[in-house]
Amino acid sequence: MSSAAENRMVEAFRDHPPDYSFGRPRNVQEYGFVGFAKDYALKLGGWIVDNYTEILHTEAAAPRPFGRSYILRRNGVNRPGDDPE
Repeated sequence: MSSAAENRMVEAFRDHPPDYSFGRPRNVQEYGFVGFAKDYALKLGGWIVDNYTEILHTEAAAPRPFGRSYILRRNGVNRPGDDPE
């Protein structure tokens, strides 16, 4: 991802952040990378870390169909039934 494209993506997320995000780590070694926010998409990964909280993390026994996955909630967003702060 080019630096300009990443900057536009961070700006779009900052302007219109989703309440929730789903992620699934993927092996990207075939593309010459270690992983998201490790050696590519550093700005976007940093923005996500600063603005979201992990609310669910799964470790599947088998790598398929989903393997590890996680759900993030934007900071300041209450779950249904939570008392607003």
